[in-house]
Amino acid sequence: MTVLVVEDDEIILEGLKIALQQEGYEVKVVMNQSDAMALVANGVPFDFCLLDVMLPDGDGYNICREIRRQSEVPILFLTACDDEIHTVLALEQG
Repeated sequence: MTVLVVEDDEIILEGLKIALQQEGYEVKVVMNQSDAMALVANGVPFDFCLLDVMLPDGDGYNICREIRRQSEVPILFLTACDDEIHTVLALEQG
């Protein structure tokens, strides 16, 4: 099973990658919206997504919308924000 992880914090990204690999997942990692969008646009296959909400060149919601145009793959948002609006925005994206 392949997991796409989009996270701009290198320490968090490396921790997620190691933990997922130890559980037997193949992990594709990117650190910004443009690289994630390129993977999606090129049809790179993945079975699950972990998306950071706040990225240096955009946000995880844009990535989610693009993924949803092509797939119903499960998506989990990663965020340090606890505002209710972030939960609502994530749910609206599918």
